[in-house]
Amino acid sequence: MTWLLTVAAQGWPGTPPDIMPRSGRAQPFGPQAGLQLVEADHAARVPFGSKPPLQESDRNFRLSLRWRASGYDVVDTDGKPAGRIAVRPLPGTAKLFVAQTLWDGDAAFSYRLVARQSDGSFVYYHDNEECDAVQAAELDRILTIARDRAACRPSSWRQVEALLLAFARTGPQPFGVAIPLPPP
Repeated sequence: MTWLLTVAAQGWPGTPPDIMPRSGRAQPFGPQAGLQLVEADHAARVPFGSKPPLQESDRNFRLSLRWRASGYDVVDTDGKPAGRIAVRPLPGTAKLFVAQTLWDGDAAFSYRLVARQSDGSFVYYHDNEECDAVQAAELDRILTIARDRAACRPSSWRQVEALLLAFARTGPQPFGVAIPLPPP
């Protein structure tokens, strides 16, 4: 009953706003592919943008990707829809990209810094650490609204790009690697 009253007051929950421009989105894995996400060995320090040593982890898993319109539909190993991924290059860089994800059940998109490797894989960095890593004065210039800073939630595409470029300049350590696989 409470849920019905909330929906009546706020309206039916809709798809969160997609602020990534549709033009310029990349299709780095082709029209369909598999993708294995492998956690980095967090004890090993590597230069920013380098591929880290990998570890066996319960956080390692495989996904299937199928390009549709302006991003990839993601399907888990059980064949169930899991979400959407879109990839777009960061301006002024040759190998840095933004991976935008929306996992089923999430209320908002998340944006993750990724660095493309020569083998076609992507080193990815933990999302939502960028606001802790970027100096406070620079973060204040990028995310001008206090609640956005507190939630580490950009409200425009320009803010996403500025925040992830500032995060890259801090030289973060990788969280893992997304390795493309043949289509399942």
